[in-house]
Amino acid sequence: MIPQYFIHWFDDYILGAILIWAAWTVHKGKSNSGYFLIAAWGIAVGVLSMSFLYQLDLYINPGEEPGVFSKHLVAVVKGLLLTYIFIGLSKSIRGVEE
Repeated sequence: MIPQYFIHWFDDYILGAILIWAAWTVHKGKSNSGYFLIAAWGIAVGVLSMSFLYQLDLYINPGEEPGVFSKHLVAVVKGLLLTYIFIGLSKSIRGVEE
């Protein structure tokens, strides 16, 4: 049986696999691998931005907390992750420009 919230966590596994694959291609020195890494970070920015905005909506509009952790903690953690992803994206862009 498929869990009710399957898509809410499965996209994280796909995103992780894309990032690991892109990092592996850079490590192996394959041609144009830097562009794959930029694309992977870009996908991560898009996915986590939507998740972060949804979390902010939960934070601003009071209501039932959908998870085990407080919505305040989750908003802070997602914000920190989004910052980390933006740093990874900018470093990848700088690395390709060199």
